[in-house]
Amino acid sequence: RREESKKGDSLSSGDDIRELLDAAVADGFVTLANEDGSGQYVFVHDKIQEAASLLTAPGDAHVLHNWVGQTLMEYLDAKDLGVSLFVVVNLLNEGTLPTEKSKRIELAELNCRACNAAMEMAAFESVARYADIGTSLLE
Repeated sequence: RREESKKGDSLSSGDDIRELLDAAVADGFVTLANEDGSGQYVFVHDKIQEAASLLTAPGDAHVLHNWVGQTLMEYLDAKDLGVSLFVVVNLLNEGTLPTEKSKRIELAELNCRACNAAMEMAAFESVARYADIGTSLLE
């Protein structure tokens, strides 16, 4: 089922997303990352990913990042979110930052989780970035 939004058509269900991904696979743009049923897709070539990025108007990139991040948050269970934590947090950080206090706290908590996970991997630049963003959301 498709619903209208202020920005035009938006995907409203996992079925809509699955249809688009199936079409992208059939057209040879993306492929399943693995056959374990995890539902992770990758572009078949960096140039295809680059071209897809160029189709997004520069001023709308933050809207797209936010939408993808929010959609992943909605559809991933706790285990899958843990596996995709950096992807989701990076998308949400690149998106439009929330103004509602509860959403700011939620994103700050996600940044804290990403910060801790980055610390375990000794990725100190990432640790600093997630900590900075997380604390700025609480100001």
